[in-house]
Amino acid sequence: MTHALTSRLARPFIALTLAASVLFGAASEVDAQEAGAPFTVEFSGETEFLAEFGVVRAFVGLAECGSVDLRAGEQMLVVGAAGTVEACRDAGRVVDLIPDGFSPIGIAPVLLPGETFVISNLAPYPAVDGPDVAFAIEVRVPPEDASILPLIKSLTAYVGGEVCGTVDLTGDERWLPVGAAGTPDACREAGAAITLVDGNGHTLFVRPSVGPGPFTVLENLVPLPPSSGAPTDVPHADAPAPSAVGDYVVGAEGGRLAMLFALLAATVIAAGVARAGVRREGPTPQHP
Repeated sequence: MTHALTSRLARPFIALTLAASVLFGAASEVDAQEAGAPFTVEFSGETEFLAEFGVVRAFVGLAECGSVDLRAGEQMLVVGAAGTVEACRDAGRVVDLIPDGFSPIGIAPVLLPGETFVISNLAPYPAVDGPDVAFAIEVRVPPEDASILPLIKSLTAYVGGEVCGTVDLTGDERWLPVGAAGTPDACREAGAAITLVDGNGHTLFVRPSVGPGPFTVLENLVPLPPSSGAPTDVPHADAPAPSAVGDYVVGAEGGRLAMLFALLAATVIAAGVARAGVRREGPTPQHP
């Protein structure tokens, strides 16, 4: 049975952080049990339609992590199989899907070893007519959950320890530029990992890469647990290295993580839960 798991940030925000600390510790045990299991992307749709996209390659940053030939009737893309670099198995990184001869697919799943992400919308990123930046992140939550954003306060993007952009989420702005004029060159390095830190000092689990699309959509605002050690590339952050919990958990192999997320929902629902990690049907950027 295919799952599309979502979680929601609780109000007050500290309630989610405490609950997530317990839950993510258990999730780390699941990750240890499934160490070495690859992440897979399943392409869903009519064979004739999929065949038009030919070979689709998966990238984490600049590292090629797997491919699938849709013309041959294959529909499962294995990300992080034996022989690929370590980054291809780095939980929390965003996976860019690029068909040969086409623009990157607009839907970019979050890497979760041992899980399967099902995709049927292969539309490319839409054209972006906005700020002159190397890359940008659109923060997207449904209108009914917008009240969580003032609790998060802001998001700051770091690349290699350099501050590359920030957005104040207490107002209407939802567009986080990464690599605007005046920022260090590292902020425009193609394929570089982006670390996101909210206004409470929490590092988020999801880590996009600079490019290859003009932007990415961030729907998962869940922080890392406060007990896994601080990242080395964010000078002031007290948040930890990633554990095996992420944005899109789908597929028959996600049962144990599904149970963990269900526990988190049950723990914090009384505090009011806000959405984090919904499968999207294609980006629709809102920006200046």
